[in-house]
Amino acid sequence: MRMILQQGYGMMALNKEFSGKYNNIEVILSPRALQSGQRPQRLKEHANEIKKNGGKILFDPQFYQPRTNLDKILNFPYFEQLDYKTTSFTGEEAKQFSKNVINFQKNTLGVDEYIIPGTFSNSFSEDWIQQQEDLIYTIFWMQYLV
Repeated sequence: MRMILQQGYGMMALNKEFSGKYNNIEVILSPRALQSGQRPQRLKEHANEIKKNGGKILFDPQFYQPRTNLDKILNFPYFEQLDYKTTSFTGEEAKQFSKNVINFQKNTLGVDEYIIPGTFSNSFSEDWIQQQEDLIYTIFWMQYLV
């Protein structure tokens, strides 16, 4: 059975301890878990600590509500130059955003599996479905990652 630990705020020491103590542990890292003032580089360092202990890494990009005011989320490079508008975030903009998230997961954190971003909605509409399809497009794009 797989054990996947969702990282919460202040859990870096616990993640490191568990990854050294238990076999086959996976940790889902998250921008929300960073302390105020910590940069995305800190998650890369933490991911390396976990992998050094034999753990595996996943990363939750925290895009479900992209209008956040939390700098610790917005400081991640895939949010750079993002002009998110609920009704028009489809097509190439959504695909490029998703590619940026995958590139960050692959090239910065060296994840073992990908979590594709998705958006929160109170109601399902054709626009929302199209937006999710554009974000999921990344799954097909990933096959071309070198």
